This record gives sequence, C-alpha cells and structure tokens, in this order.
Amino acid sequence: MWQSLEVYGCSDFSKEFKDKVIDLKGKFIEIEKFTEIYKNIYLTGTLEGNHKGKYISEQALFIKTDNGVSIITGCSHFGILNIFSILNNCLQQQDIYLIMGGFHLKDTDKKSIEYIVSRFKKNNVKKVAPTHCSGKQTEEIFKDIYKENFIYVKVGQTIRI
Repeated sequence: MWQSLEVYGCSDFSKEFKDKVIDLKGKFIEIEKFTEIYKNIYLTGTLEGNHKGKYISEQALFIKTDNGVSIITGCSHFGILNIFSILNNCLQQQDIYLIMGGFHLKDTDKKSIEYIVSRFKKNNVKKVAPTHCSGKQTEEIFKDIYKENFIYVKVGQTIRI
C-alpha cells in the first residue's frame, strides 16, 4: 500500500522517525536547502530553531496556486517572520494567499504579536490560520484584524488554496 510513499524531512530528524518511514515501505528524502519537490511545491529545507533551550529542526512548505502562495508551517521555532522572508528571498515577491500552521507565539507579548500581524498585513497576506502553538491571544488578535479571512483549523477540515 505505501510502496510509493516519499517522506521529505530534515537530515537530523530522529533515526526512529526515519526507520518508521522505511518500515512502512516508504522512502525518506533528506532536504537541506530550499527545494522544489514537485511543480509549484517547495520545502524550505532545514530551519534551525530553539525551544526551551533545545535545538529544534523543522521545515515549512510553500505551495503556489492561482490564488498566490500558501505557507504551511509546523511550529515555527525558526520564527514565523523568518519563514515568511524565505519566501521573498527564494521565490521573490509573490502574492501570499494563506499562512497556516503553528506560529510559535503562545508565550509572546501582545505588542510583539501585533507587530507580526502588521507585517502580515503590510505584505498583503490574504488569509491566516494560526494553530496549536500560536496561542489563544495570537488567535484573537489575528481574528480581530483578519475577520472573515481568519480560518480556525479543525481536524479533518479541508481548506482550498
């Protein structure tokens, strides 16, 4: 069933994770730098972040559609604005349709969150969907600014980009 499964990840993802992919008859493909993995689908490569004093590696996904580019993050330990800037550096200025995922702002002060929202608006980000590690305060601030363009993400939900 999973014979053609390809999993793209950072080289320093755990051996246990990589072995699980192989056990499921998948292929683990290491991505270190910004890479187009399929037409109009890109991975950032390894992003280095810090969480509670520990090194974290992660990546983000960019998908180009007729609506613009959608950015899908994990926990954004690297910094949501830093991930946003990778898009500008690697794909030049693109219309941003959606930024979705963890923004890693749950312990961030209101003024800093408002600054991040202002940067999103300044760069014409059309829709936002902050999840898990973004925090309630972040969700409320984004919801107040983005109104109908704020998306609550739920398990099993389909979001058209």
